[in-house]
Amino acid sequence: MSPGARRRGCPRAGASLLALALALTALACESDPRGAFDLRPESTEPSDCVAVLHADLGLALPPELEVAEIHAFVGDGPSSPGGWALVSVPEDSPADPDNPDPDALELALVRVPASPTDLVTVDYLDRPPSIGDTAQLRANGPGGEAWLLLTGVDLLELYALSPGLGVWASNAMLGNFPNESADSCGLPWQYRLFALEGVPHLTAIPRCSTGTSVDIGVLELDPSTLEFVAAWILDFDPCADLPDPELCAAAFGTTQEIRAGSPTSVASGERVGLGLWQRRQLSNPDAGLPDVSVYDVAFFDLRIPEDWPKARLITFREVWAQPVVLDDPVTAVDPYSFQVYIDGLGESPGALLRLDTITDSYLQTSLALPLEGRGQLVQLSNESAMLGPAAGEVSTLLGVPLVAVDEWPVWRELDLHQADADIIGVEAAGVGEALLRRGGAAPRVLGFDCPGL
Repeated sequence: MSPGARRRGCPRAGASLLALALALTALACESDPRGAFDLRPESTEPSDCVAVLHADLGLALPPELEVAEIHAFVGDGPSSPGGWALVSVPEDSPADPDNPDPDALELALVRVPASPTDLVTVDYLDRPPSIGDTAQLRANGPGGEAWLLLTGVDLLELYALSPGLGVWASNAMLGNFPNESADSCGLPWQYRLFALEGVPHLTAIPRCSTGTSVDIGVLELDPSTLEFVAAWILDFDPCADLPDPELCAAAFGTTQEIRAGSPTSVASGERVGLGLWQRRQLSNPDAGLPDVSVYDVAFFDLRIPEDWPKARLITFREVWAQPVVLDDPVTAVDPYSFQVYIDGLGESPGALLRLDTITDSYLQTSLALPLEGRGQLVQLSNESAMLGPAAGEVSTLLGVPLVAVDEWPVWRELDLHQADADIIGVEAAGVGEALLRRGGAAPRVLGFDCPGL
């Protein structure tokens, strides 16, 4: 059944969209019953809680595959070496069998076994390696099940994965969600994969907007078949319920760019969050001067109780009021809050924002980022942390806990791991796991499994 046949309303988001343009203030009234992040409740060193699941991830892959590149990895859990690796390998079935191109590569999905009885499976996906750069791998709990989403020009494919089977279900007929192939600006949608209570979902985020509203599509899929179950279009308009929407729209400007990030990755959760930023162009009140660009950060907060979504788009206005170059947002969660981190590229400043899920109060920091902006936000078992290389000792991995709000923005840096080579990148690899990209060495997989996380 097409998503259009199950579209269920377009709720306005007047009260549910909170335009927070407040100056940064201390949350003196906040008194959460949380303690400081402690990686070592029963250890003497933080590194005692960090396990090297794969010192060289390449050695966990079948050598006959001749892996050219590891694009992504997602693990079963922080105490298990099992997981899924998306890699580039020589073509399994070349277009010209009589004259195969030795340099021709395609994507393959490899099961990294969790135990000696866990079968190694290899699924050739017949897609070019460039698609792997935007692929999304999501684990579905500790049992080894996972999903893979591939996106590209005229490409939107979802795969279901299980140990011993590899790819056991797929859906390549998702392109008609959310009923238009492009957003209101004529640009292709941005698709993100997430799970709610173990059920796969897709969200479609526009790349810009011709008005003040932002329309976000949500699609629920059957976990046993990956077929459509229900779809919704959620319309968030900050001017819709105001006395003078036209005056509001004139002050709002035009939304010229929207970038969606990665959603929270706890598959069993009842709530998911996703960060995005948008660039608005404001008319300069001084005649003859160019228009002004400002950048907002928004947080999409979604639940679907009883088959009907409850969602809101919480927007932090004018986080940047000068031209910047920004990476995609990364979102994480702890029992008290969501966090959104946006890395500034080049000389542009990044930002870390915290939304309290109890009081809806927020903190924002851009001048005092953890690890001076060298880190990446990673979801751990019950909280999040910024992980990145130490300044001047780039083979040392440091971790900065984020759960203790009273410590913001005075950060405690914990020495977690010696990587034996320069750390050139840190990537989330599922809940409680991280993939270290190392200069001149194969990627390494770490697990963070501590009672205090």
